[in-house]
Amino acid sequence: MAEDETSDNTERLARLEEVVQQIKDSVTQLVRGTGPAAGAHAEAAKVTEARLEPQTVEEQVAAALAAKEEKARQQALHEDVASLKETTAQLAEKPPEPPQRRVERVMGWGR
Repeated sequence: MAEDETSDNTERLARLEEVVQQIKDSVTQLVRGTGPAAGAHAEAAKVTEARLEPQTVEEQVAAALAAKEEKARQQALHEDVASLKETTAQLAEKPPEPPQRRVERVMGWGR
């Protein structure tokens, strides 16, 4: 019985040591930057540098034109929505006028 407990403890200790070693390896890979995600930082740095690098004149002009076109498109959309709202407001049902009283109709006062 003591031998069974000793062998169980030895197996558990061996498994724990393996898991601890795996954790150590994972941490060292992350610290050194040699793991599967090592290239992600380099790619992100390239994208950031490309975005921050000074643009050529052509790129600046193209970006300005694109921004102007987007602004014009948004303005046209806004005007369309405003005209639709105005049209809808005009189409709203108005309450009827009260009927003309008979005395006013006979005497001609309501004209």
